[in-house]
Amino acid sequence: MLTRSGIFGRAGLALLPLNSRTAYFGNSIAAAMHSASGIIYSNLIDGFGTWANANAQGTLLVPLDGYLGISGNYTAEMLARVGNVLAASPLGVVGGGGTNDLHLTTTISSAEILANLDAIHAACFAGGVRYYIQTTIPPLFAPNALSAGQETKRQEVNAGLLARASNRLKVVNLDTVGLVSSDMNADGYHPIAPGNKKIGAAVGAAIVGVTEGGSIFDALSNGYSPNPAMTGTGGSLGSTASGTVRNGWTLSNANGAGVTAAGSTSDAGFQTVTVGGTAATPSASIFLNSFQAVSDISAADVIEGILEYEASDLVNVRYIEFAVTIFNSGFASLLLVKAAAVAGTGTTGIGSSVALSVWRTPAGVVGAGTPAWLDISANIVFDQAAAVGGVVKFGRNLVRKI
Repeated sequence: MLTRSGIFGRAGLALLPLNSRTAYFGNSIAAAMHSASGIIYSNLIDGFGTWANANAQGTLLVPLDGYLGISGNYTAEMLARVGNVLAASPLGVVGGGGTNDLHLTTTISSAEILANLDAIHAACFAGGVRYYIQTTIPPLFAPNALSAGQETKRQEVNAGLLARASNRLKVVNLDTVGLVSSDMNADGYHPIAPGNKKIGAAVGAAIVGVTEGGSIFDALSNGYSPNPAMTGTGGSLGSTASGTVRNGWTLSNANGAGVTAAGSTSDAGFQTVTVGGTAATPSASIFLNSFQAVSDISAADVIEGILEYEASDLVNVRYIEFAVTIFNSGFASLLLVKAAAVAGTGTTGIGSSVALSVWRTPAGVVGAGTPAWLDISANIVFDQAAAVGGVVKFGRNLVRKI
């Protein structure tokens, strides 16, 4: 068993095995990373946990009952929900909290906030959580910037948390990740894509520090991807696409009038897609997908997908989305799970590139009916009717039952 000494202050504390169950716990900042509506399960593009998981190379599993952010929660309300955290049986927890205590009330003290967080940590450790990654309270900007007194409390809480860091309690200081007002929603305190990318990078690094090394693709078995290693050149070209495509996949300019899509298989283990031209309409898109019949998936099965990719030179690319959809014989959807990264120059853009990272969809439950078809797709969606560009390299991937 891998252990790490010195760094964590006590020799022999085991690192989290690959695919360990992990919970995200907190207020609306945590709640933003996940949406479950009917058969649709989504790691939203404006959630820091989505970026954190990707930056940690998808090494940990967030089960359906591990998404535990509730908008408006105070730390006292979080403490009352610790039982929900433990019910998810996580070995790791990523927790926030404290913003609402300061923003929505002036009566609570920094000592009370810290006491609530102390009690949360203690209960989690007593209940079997091995590592707790705690974020400090992020800065708040106009129009909801804190008063001088409340800002002093925020700094006191953050200093207290940093002083409490230990071999089991990892504290991520959000005052050092470079958050600015443009990283936040118009309200000044809910992060949007650029802010969540910054927070996610820091949290992802903390996850890497408490997780065993290795690739999640070596730890899990593929069930349904036609080509998990991205090999060969026998794939297909759809409408107006050009170039070469890996076995089992189709590259299509299905909804991208005015956009060019060129496939390349020159990089071992990757399907490269180069886009250019001018999008005729907003939300034009390019698809790399695999569509297949299935006979061994049933209603109530739990499914997830995992894909690695990197992107560069993005221009007016709104997001890159990985999705797994299951249909019945009449093509009614029984499941849709997806994970997405925003990039490009739109109002929620986060720059022109995405480093090589691993994107895991949430686990999703197949709805009532008889599954007949499975579609696995990686979509490049553009921001506006304008010139577009970019190079996206799609790599290892799998789709499996949990």
